[in-house]
Amino acid sequence: MSGGGIMSGLGSTEPSGNSAIEGARSVDVLAEDFRFLPDRIVVSSGGPVNLSLDNQGGLFHDLAIPDLGFRIAAASGAQVSGGLELLEPGEYPFECTVAGHAAAGMIGVLIVTP
Repeated sequence: MSGGGIMSGLGSTEPSGNSAIEGARSVDVLAEDFRFLPDRIVVSSGGPVNLSLDNQGGLFHDLAIPDLGFRIAAASGAQVSGGLELLEPGEYPFECTVAGHAAAGMIGVLIVTP
């Protein structure tokens, strides 16, 4: 999924085809204006994981991992979760795709270890 197609969901708090996975490990990510905490997430390969975006900023934010076709989005004050399954080891950059947010520092990396 490329950044250009993601913007069509601006304002939506629904995951883009990434429903949370029942029983999966959960990793909380805080979104502020203009950063993610943590901006480096390390998980093990092979098992499912849920990413939970807690938007504590004053603006709409999303968390997109283009290489995995993953996106979750939340309005200010909202929290939303989405699941990833059977991740291959590697590094997967993530960002907020709202115009100007990645350039302002809303970027990070998901590291999947063997």
